[in-house]
Amino acid sequence: MKKVLLLVILSFVLLLSSCKNTDKEKEDVIPPVIEGTLDMELEKNTEFNLLDGVTAIDVVDGDVTDLITYTVRDKDGNIIEFDSKIFGMYYITYIVKDLSNNLSAVTRLIHISSESDEPYIEGVEDLVIGTASKYDPADDLYASDEIDGDLTYAVIINYYFNGEEVFNLDYSVEGFYTFEYIVTNSRGITATKTITVEIR
Repeated sequence: MKKVLLLVILSFVLLLSSCKNTDKEKEDVIPPVIEGTLDMELEKNTEFNLLDGVTAIDVVDGDVTDLITYTVRDKDGNIIEFDSKIFGMYYITYIVKDLSNNLSAVTRLIHISSESDEPYIEGVEDLVIGTASKYDPADDLYASDEIDGDLTYAVIINYYFNGEEVFNLDYSVEGFYTFEYIVTNSRGITATKTITVEIR
């Protein structure tokens, strides 16, 4: 009888142990949570550690911040080094695994501002032309951005003759044309340049 009772107690203990292990396994399927990875804009040459303020907490293992790794890519997806001396867009992906190999990944954008974030509009200046001219206000026009590169294709040109907006060019009449050039880069920053062309 004692042997039977002992066997029942032992079986009960093993059952409880099995349940606890099962519960533990169920609890440890949750990946860690990465925090402190908001997008940022920094001025060129600002010293910055990509791990500053970044933490990872796991429900079972606790603080796993020391296990965080990261990769840095450019806007085209190429792996690069983060360098705050070089303007541009840096996409940083933080990765962390807990002790049960549950993985979390978070990507943030860090924009290093150049000295001027506005696009440049070049190649067009005030001038005087004759009534027989075939001047094209897009001739020699060039627009660019330090991050986006050539933006000439994105330039909008508005025409004004003697202060009134027009939609066709007629150089046979003397007066003043105003050409307004507008271009916007991928970050939503707009640059405008205006020139005056006198018809004589």
